[in-house]
Amino acid sequence: MDDVRTGKIQCIVVRDLSRFGRDYVETGSYLEKIFPALGTRFISVKENFDNFTCGNAMESLSVSLQNLVNAMYSRDISKKVSTALRAQMETGKFRNRNLPYGYLWNGDKTAYVVDEEAAAVVRQIFEWKRQEVSVYTIVERLKTGGIESPERHKRRAGTRSGGNIQGEGWCPSTIRGILQNRAYIGEMVCGKSETALYKGLKKHITETDKWIVVPDAHPPIVSISDFEAVERQMQGDSAHREAAMEWSADIRAGMIDLFAGKIFCADCGKRMYYKRQRIQCKGVVFRGVYDCSTHMRRGHGTCFKHAMRQDTLNEKVGGAPSGTSFRWRWTMRSSCLPCGAVLGRPASGRSKRRRWQASSSG
Repeated sequence: MDDVRTGKIQCIVVRDLSRFGRDYVETGSYLEKIFPALGTRFISVKENFDNFTCGNAMESLSVSLQNLVNAMYSRDISKKVSTALRAQMETGKFRNRNLPYGYLWNGDKTAYVVDEEAAAVVRQIFEWKRQEVSVYTIVERLKTGGIESPERHKRRAGTRSGGNIQGEGWCPSTIRGILQNRAYIGEMVCGKSETALYKGLKKHITETDKWIVVPDAHPPIVSISDFEAVERQMQGDSAHREAAMEWSADIRAGMIDLFAGKIFCADCGKRMYYKRQRIQCKGVVFRGVYDCSTHMRRGHGTCFKHAMRQDTLNEKVGGAPSGTSFRWRWTMRSSCLPCGAVLGRPASGRSKRRRWQASSSG
């Protein structure tokens, strides 16, 4: 629509009106108000409709009725599909096409069977967590052991296709997802999100009391006792974290990120996260630190730890003009110019002392 508004597109041709839109109010608004105001020509081949030649009131009424019929048809289909899917969920026949890590399809792809190779890794993750090993330590152990990440394993096992793999290995969010996934005790949990065109509902997360839980839907990988023990431990960790966040809320609120949305990693191009870091255990002393978001989420396999203190950044580029985009890089040159700078990995075997290099990118 941006091209239509700028005049780059002056004519729109569709096979029939339903291909343009099935919300009769919105479709009618475009045909009767927006397109005439922009001088855009609209042609529907099946209905033999052309807004440049349509001057007949009956023809306009026919188009409006057709839009109404299209809207009613799409809502009817939406209701039938939603009802059928919910019936499958409630009877335990529904199967998520994105298999949990640790499972494979049976021969006719109607049920989950245990993938013993991946299941052994899942059991080990639960065992480590029961021993109160942190999520970050679990990630490091899996990487050190050369364990294949879930996404790569699924592609090798043939349960997932495509080469677009986010990250090169394990990350904390993956471990948390496994530890919280009730599929590993044999339960099928459905209805976590809902979309209903006939109700006018866009996709949204539902409340837990509306979830459909089917026990013994497939073979379990871990015991219920182990899962619940890990669940209690993670709930305790979460409560401790929330208490710590509440304690430091006023302090953190006073630390303002002056460069929000303006700093990016020069190696991966992703945003630099702003962290409020406590640096003294006995005293209440915090400082702001920027770090590469890719490294924080995905680890060393995808990018590097490009930590930069906020006070240092404020000192060096605090006077830069508004709208400047900053990128940080390790560099061996010591030139310091009044613009943004970039941070990256130093050359192997050379000095790691931080230097500043300016690059105009605003």
